[in-house]
Amino acid sequence: MKINKSNAPHKIDVVLPTYNGSKTIYDTLNTIISQSYKDFSIIIFDDGSTDETLNIVSKFSDERIEIYSSNENLGYPGAIKKAYSLSNATLVFFMAQDDYLADSALEDAVSIFDLNPGVGALTRPYYAFDRSIKKPVRYKKTIESKHVPYETISTKSDFTKIQLVLNTLDQLSGLCVRRSAVTKDFGNDVFTSHVIPFLSVLEGHKIGFMNKYTVAVRVNSSQCISEKNIYDISPVYSWLRVMDIVFHKDEFRIIKKDISKKFVCSNWIGLFQIRNYSGSPFKYLFREYWLMLKIQPLNLINPLFIGTMALCILIPRKNLITLVNGVKNHISSKFVKRISFIIDGKDILLD
Repeated sequence: MKINKSNAPHKIDVVLPTYNGSKTIYDTLNTIISQSYKDFSIIIFDDGSTDETLNIVSKFSDERIEIYSSNENLGYPGAIKKAYSLSNATLVFFMAQDDYLADSALEDAVSIFDLNPGVGALTRPYYAFDRSIKKPVRYKKTIESKHVPYETISTKSDFTKIQLVLNTLDQLSGLCVRRSAVTKDFGNDVFTSHVIPFLSVLEGHKIGFMNKYTVAVRVNSSQCISEKNIYDISPVYSWLRVMDIVFHKDEFRIIKKDISKKFVCSNWIGLFQIRNYSGSPFKYLFREYWLMLKIQPLNLINPLFIGTMALCILIPRKNLITLVNGVKNHISSKFVKRISFIIDGKDILLD
């Protein structure tokens, strides 16, 4: 069902799938409509919400907002695919229902694409927050040089640069693609659905990496901690399947191998999530353990990997959740570097 539709297509659309997001959607939309760049549409696809999400969204009078709704719940992969299909813009900018955009996010994205016709997708670093947007609990790294506004990365780039991109793809908000550069459709797995079309641009284009924090990600409303069934399909297996789909050509054999070993099967932090929030914690934990060792045997001599497994096995779930949250909020947060994040013209992270 279409509730509202703006009149004219734009160069860039913000695509926003929603589901029972009444607690966060208002603040998220406010940061989108307040962008310094004004010529865009916001395409909202509601995936059968049963709360007040649609009522809240409908109260926004901004003519750039298009609202669509479904009578059935398609799940995240189906919802993001449907939302993307409703856009007809050259550039598609993705946004989750519970995150925040800095004032210049769209302006910066459009500028990079305009200056670089060979760029097919754009990513960004982000910081995560738990209770307060003013208190980062972790962050993704930027390019080392502070004077470089962005960098373009291809399959021939140094692997450290490729890994810089991969590290940011676990969150949807702030990713942007040039529609004409996308060669693969969205996948069916929750963790990697949006990753497939994003990385597919590497077949003929480069990926831009914005050297600036334009997205703040809320972690306390993530389905990673509220939906146990998303772990029924192995996250490691999902990522390995992405490699098979995106880098199936022989010319990508080396990069496929490197990403599988050095990135997909070296994400030992993900073991904590599976132990703490999956429906079958030990079964799924050892499933991931076996897959990661099968692809990357050197994990057997990695102290961090071994230590993580020991904690996951020996500490009861309730205590492990408390431990991980304590480290995140009281220890990791103290080591977050100085980040600038501008909303309504003010740096909200200014000391």
